Amino acid sequence: MNKKLIFAGSTLLIALPLKVQAEPQITPTPIESTTPQTTAPTLSSPNTTITPTQENQNTTEPVTLPQTNNTDIQREIDSEQEQNKLDAEKKVDALKENLKKSEDNKTVIKQQISEISKYIDDTEKTITDIQNKINETQSKITSTENNISSLTKSLGETQKDIVIKTAELNEQKKKLGETISFMYQNRDFGFFQFFFQTENLQDLINAHEFINIIADENEKIYKAIKKQEKTLKTQQKKLESNKKKVEEEKNALLTLKKQQELQKAQQDSILNTHIEHETEMSNKLIEEENQSKQIMAEINKVLEEAKPNIGTENIPLNTNQVLISPMKAGTYTISSVFGYRVHPVLGRTLAHNGIDMAAPLGTPIYSAGTGTVLFSGPASGFGNWIVIQHDNGLFSIYGHMSSETLYVKQGQRVQQGQLISAVGNQGRSTGPHLHLSIANAYNGSSFSYVDPLSVLK
Repeated sequence: MNKKLIFAGSTLLIALPLKVQAEPQITPTPIESTTPQTTAPTLSSPNTTITPTQENQNTTEPVTLPQTNNTDIQREIDSEQEQNKLDAEKKVDALKENLKKSEDNKTVIKQQISEISKYIDDTEKTITDIQNKINETQSKITSTENNISSLTKSLGETQKDIVIKTAELNEQKKKLGETISFMYQNRDFGFFQFFFQTENLQDLINAHEFINIIADENEKIYKAIKKQEKTLKTQQKKLESNKKKVEEEKNALLTLKKQQELQKAQQDSILNTHIEHETEMSNKLIEEENQSKQIMAEINKVLEEAKPNIGTENIPLNTNQVLISPMKAGTYTISSVFGYRVHPVLGRTLAHNGIDMAAPLGTPIYSAGTGTVLFSGPASGFGNWIVIQHDNGLFSIYGHMSSETLYVKQGQRVQQGQLISAVGNQGRSTGPHLHLSIANAYNGSSFSYVDPLSVLK
């Protein structure tokens, strides 16, 4: 029995060391551990999983050790940049839509202000005409009042004259009456009796002449009295009639003046309403302009944040890049150069910030150099435009294309000589052509232009 026990123990002792030697010498340790005795194994795969031995399965979880991969990181960066670019484009598109609505509102408001201004001008002209008529009427009223005053004065003098003349006539009538009465009372005193009583012939002649003289004078006095009476009555009647007419004219003028003043008051009220409306529209226009400026500032902010090329590692600046003509030789003619000129549409001298390359509709337009599209879409005056920032720091601006021929979009990278659009006739244009501008700076809202012919090779 003892021999069996010794044999069994010996067998166990021999088996145990053999088992230990067969186990691997690596001990799994959590990645956070800093034990110096533990050395992590080198992994051939980024997602290698180390499984603990049977002895420590119940105490240690599996550990995954990632391996840094530059390609994956670059992809993530590119993906994030692309997403940021898309987000920026969406935001800019939304802001441009708001800007377009604001510009449309400004156009409507400006039209309304223009119409109101016309109403104001017409109303002011009407008021001026009415005021001139009121002044003319007042002048007539003043003249009529002076005429009435003159007639009244003349009538008063005539009445005084009539009183004096009447008194004189009455006196003459009295004398005439006395003479006639004397003759009547002495009607039996015959001429011969008077003749025989006369002491001498001369007295007789004198007496006869005296009687004739008295008779003639009496007749003259009578006729003068009648004539003066008739003249005075006619004059008085005429003065009364003239005074009445002048008074009626004055009253008519006063009525006309009241009507004119009422019309002026009505026009003044209309004018005030127009002015208030114009002020209201002007305030709205200011609000819209401020809103447009705010939207434009937001657009510039977004574009500045998503500015495609500032000399980063992804898109390094290439100062040696040379810009080429955006159209192939023989397909165009230069119809207008850089500098001041008489604008073909507006008709006044303005600075031309580029060159015009006349060509048939649809003539291909190519990118003047490698770069990134900053803008592609509607633009005031151009109809539609494309703006490319080149890797050499210059900007090329293409104008007057139709929306159907904008073959590139904002944020897109383009290569030199890549087809980007075709010749159009949109915006302020007198014929199919490409307007090309070159700028050497952009501050977020405006470009600094240079002569394209001094840049293109």
